[in-house]
Amino acid sequence: MDMECGICTGNLQELGGGIELPCRCKVPYCQQCWDRTLAASLSKVGLPRCPSCRVVIRADYDAKRGRLVFSRVADATIRFTDHWLESLDETLQQNGVLRTDEGTKFIARAQSGQLTKLFVMFAFQETWEKASGGLWTMLDEKIPASAAEDLREWLVVNCRGDEVLPPREPTEEEYPVQIRLPKFTEKPLVDMTPDSFPLTLTFKEYVVNIDLGLEKPDASKTFQLSQNQNQILVCEDVGLAGRWKDKGTGVCLHPGDRLLEVNGLKEPDQMLLELQRAELLKVRLQQQGSIFKIDVFNAQDDMRIRLQSQAKPRQQELLRGRSAEAPPCVCGGELELLELRQRVQLLVNPSGFLEYAGRRFSVNDLIDMQAVTCDLCQTPVKVQSEVASPDLSEQHCEKVLSVDMPLALEQIGDDDFKSLKESFRLALLQPPLSTTEEEDRFWTPILLGRCFEVTQTMLEYLESVKLSDVVAAWRGAVMPEKVREKVVIKLFGSNHEHQLDSEPELSEELADAVKQRLRSERRAGAVLRGSASSALRKKLVAMGAGYFPQTLSCTLGDASSHTEDSEAEATRSLIRRA
Repeated sequence: MDMECGICTGNLQELGGGIELPCRCKVPYCQQCWDRTLAASLSKVGLPRCPSCRVVIRADYDAKRGRLVFSRVADATIRFTDHWLESLDETLQQNGVLRTDEGTKFIARAQSGQLTKLFVMFAFQETWEKASGGLWTMLDEKIPASAAEDLREWLVVNCRGDEVLPPREPTEEEYPVQIRLPKFTEKPLVDMTPDSFPLTLTFKEYVVNIDLGLEKPDASKTFQLSQNQNQILVCEDVGLAGRWKDKGTGVCLHPGDRLLEVNGLKEPDQMLLELQRAELLKVRLQQQGSIFKIDVFNAQDDMRIRLQSQAKPRQQELLRGRSAEAPPCVCGGELELLELRQRVQLLVNPSGFLEYAGRRFSVNDLIDMQAVTCDLCQTPVKVQSEVASPDLSEQHCEKVLSVDMPLALEQIGDDDFKSLKESFRLALLQPPLSTTEEEDRFWTPILLGRCFEVTQTMLEYLESVKLSDVVAAWRGAVMPEKVREKVVIKLFGSNHEHQLDSEPELSEELADAVKQRLRSERRAGAVLRGSASSALRKKLVAMGAGYFPQTLSCTLGDASSHTEDSEAEATRSLIRRA
């Protein structure tokens, strides 16, 4: 029996296979449903969680396997009992942290997803735009010594939400920074009611117990010393890091994690020897990045995000290859002098393509999708358009609608068209993932006039529709035989006169039929107004322009029964009511 997705019930084999789950759940999910569920959970409760067991999920891009790998993060659930504080303390102790470490080594979220401060509040908080002479020196000079006995008691958070630890000075790109002095209280700062539970704890520092057994990974390839030789970091190989896993909790090591202690040893050289020698390991480590946010891709733009992930290693290689004096950014400074196409070309594979889901994307595709983003400043690569007059801009738009789009539709292959239909079908079958989506799903048909069968009608139409039908429908809408009645809003700059030529100079790129249509529409009576507003709309209605038809076909039979007369009458009725 073929496996089905637990959400959309689609055949997993036809949908490209199921997701390799990082938890112990047995419910299979297709890639699209899994992506959307994680994104919906992140939006609703601030954490991407498994839809079945609710554990917190992390996504890393595995460059060797060419895909995203999902894994668990160090988290814990505290449920409401009369002794929930004792349960909390026991969980914290298992991970080597205390109540006083809240906000720096762990955080708590209530059932609603809201961040909850249990024991630590900030007695002092200030934002520093810059720190001339060194942040830690300024902190020691400007802040009274009585405020904190040690600089390490201060919490310094950069603009990305990551903690800055002494003696490292924050870089210029990390400013402004938040300077905070936590204040600890023995009792919870807020009244915790049963509605606040379960609490979800996520840890920046935690403990994993690893039993390597006979298939022991190569420690020399998994771990590396930092540049200053005083820290041990997990390498960037996602697959290799994932082999060092706590089989009890399912939590594994992640790229960039910092090892703090191995079997009680804290010196870097001793920890490395222990990692190579021992089979049973108790490792205390610190995760990379901030615990206040969990990075997860945007499922609504899945293709772009995953292609961007493939480009990241190339971006880093490009940065290392540029001059040390150049700003560390692929979209500015010296690199800004490069022509756009050359700049994007540097980011893709040597073949000039990126691959995803069996498809190859060229430099042109990436530019059109704006799919390449700078790792450091998060600025998309954008195409800058040339300055054009309002009339010429209208012609460019007309060319896209009447020439480029029909040609693009006709060039769609049968397999691609079938794939597009299937994607749309799955989107129609996608159940609501949040309260808002559920309201839209059931209220929209009511607001449209109790049109409850429109989704089923669309599904039935998908079964029979052909590519030629789509091309014909597009041509009929954009290029009808009669003169179109349209509204064009043009924003005139200060160097353009507010006038419309009765016989505009038309571009040679336009087909003769398109040119004739534009001339006919202009001769039919173009109306020039200085602004676009509700008052202008009323004037156009008074002149007989009317509103667009508001009739809606709920079934395929309704669509064939509507006539131009009935639509015209509906339009006149709307005008009268207006």
